[in-house]
Amino acid sequence: MIWSSLVFLFFLLIISPLSLAIEDRKLESLAQSPTWWRLLHYRHSLLFGKVRSDLDGSGFFLSPNGKTDPIAELKVDLVAFGKNNLYGKQNLTAQCAFPERYRFIKTELGLDILDQLCPKLDEFLNQFDAQSATLVFSSAYPHNPGSMFGHTFLRINKKSKVKNQKQDILDFGISFAAVVGDNDNGFYFAWAGTTGGYPGKFSVLPYYVKVNEYSNSESRDIWEYDLNLNSEETNRLLRHIWELDNNSYFDYFFLDENCSFQILALLEVAKPQWNLTSGFFHVIPAETVKRVVQSQGAVLNIKFRPSLRKKMFQLYDSLTDDEKGRFKDISQGMREPTAQDSASVLDSVVTFETYEKQKNEGHLSEEGKSILGSSLLRRSLISNQESRRLVPISEMTRPDLSHHSNRLALGAGFNEFHGGQGQSNRFEELGFRFAYHDILNSDLGFTPFTAIEFPGLVLRYYSQEKSLELERLQLLSITNLSPLSLLEKHFSWKADLKLENPKDYSCLNCHVAHGDGALGLATNLVSEANIAYILFGGQLEVSESFKNGYRLGPQAEIAMILSPWIKYKLRMSSNVVWDLFQSDRQEKFYAFRVDQSYSFNQEWELRLESFYLLHSSVPSRDDSEFKIILNKYF
Repeated sequence: MIWSSLVFLFFLLIISPLSLAIEDRKLESLAQSPTWWRLLHYRHSLLFGKVRSDLDGSGFFLSPNGKTDPIAELKVDLVAFGKNNLYGKQNLTAQCAFPERYRFIKTELGLDILDQLCPKLDEFLNQFDAQSATLVFSSAYPHNPGSMFGHTFLRINKKSKVKNQKQDILDFGISFAAVVGDNDNGFYFAWAGTTGGYPGKFSVLPYYVKVNEYSNSESRDIWEYDLNLNSEETNRLLRHIWELDNNSYFDYFFLDENCSFQILALLEVAKPQWNLTSGFFHVIPAETVKRVVQSQGAVLNIKFRPSLRKKMFQLYDSLTDDEKGRFKDISQGMREPTAQDSASVLDSVVTFETYEKQKNEGHLSEEGKSILGSSLLRRSLISNQESRRLVPISEMTRPDLSHHSNRLALGAGFNEFHGGQGQSNRFEELGFRFAYHDILNSDLGFTPFTAIEFPGLVLRYYSQEKSLELERLQLLSITNLSPLSLLEKHFSWKADLKLENPKDYSCLNCHVAHGDGALGLATNLVSEANIAYILFGGQLEVSESFKNGYRLGPQAEIAMILSPWIKYKLRMSSNVVWDLFQSDRQEKFYAFRVDQSYSFNQEWELRLESFYLLHSSVPSRDDSEFKIILNKYF
């Protein structure tokens, strides 16, 4: 009896505390594991390094301190999974409300606990019949600035479907987006999206709905990246979506915690060895696609789904000159289709009218309905048609081939200001741009002849004067040069907002707040790689350097952009700008530019830029500048 009592006392004093210590260490280790952090979306804050979850809805955390304390959340969850308390908007037990969190904890700790039945969860998972997942990128939509960066979402591939692209539309797509009010105006939309004023939620829709929205209605190419995820890993992702959607939400931020970032976060849950979300200055959809592609073994296959617009141009460009004339006559209502019209002509007309219908949200004019109906009827009478070789569709919009969005620029050059002194100035430049793409960049991976930049900074050092000056602070610049054609007619336009040095003032350290906008027309020259355009608009500049504190006037620009090969661009432009209210200044001045760029790869680019300013009233004061710039993209 004495010995047995001593053994029992030894267990209480030594073994039991030791076991508890081991258990605590195991829990602490599990709470600091990458998978647990990804399931709870923990991150260290940039400013103070404190732990905090990106989730903003309180229902996701069972511990009062769960948003900032991984170990406290883990301990409370352990207790909750053995009880029947109800959580979330569907009033589910902890096991059913947080199925992926429960699966992870039970597996890692080897818990001997009975799994509860979760019929609602099973119904959710069964609709997907998940075999694998595909990352989908829809290219930029240039006629809507809010969509000029593109968009990413997931497609969940069914086990039971026939494995070919035509059956892919029967799968489900999963998107993350801001929940926007129906009556929100553009200014509030921009403000709330930048400051996290909208909640972000996941949505599940049939893939054909997404294809119709992006590829047909908005004429956006779709790129599909089949991911190296098996059935269990894909279901792991789906279980996590279930627990997110039922218990919480994210505040939506356009620049970082956006659609693409949250898709990457889901993929990290599905495949813990993938490190996809760290190290972003800001999150741009194309950059997230690159991050996935560059993860070894993450992408198995890449597919291209061209937009309805691309298919329309392909059919038209494949016609002979005579057939193009027939297409024009029918599509413009000049005559009815006849037996002499080939299937190719009729297919082009039908696709054109379908495109017009999709572009106008399902509506066609009465004339358009008549043309579409008569063309379909005539086409149905042609049983066999000799196969014709179609011209290839451009695949230039593939996002993982594009240059990176951040830019560091090193430049050097000289300018000559003739404001009565005839001075020549040598300078060096340092510039940085966060995003995204300008008109001189290679169009590989982008919609050609579109650009959006913000924000950017250029500092210039004049070695002779030993003076460091702000050359330009770019706030926002958007350009959309849409070439006119028989099939499509859009205005070209641009808008620019910046703080800069006005070269026509022949001043090294003068600065103006500058805003301008212009509208006009563009057309292709010889090929789709070249355009000419003319824009008319106005500009407003505010500065204490002006007699009235501002200057205001119209402007006109005529230019061409040539790209004889994809790595090289040449832009030649001439501008005339009027100054309406400055009696002490010239009435107008002329600016001529010749800019060239050569893209070595996704990371490096070389530019030569030159301009000449011709003053209307004092020709002897004409100014000029030349510089060479090396750009590093990352």
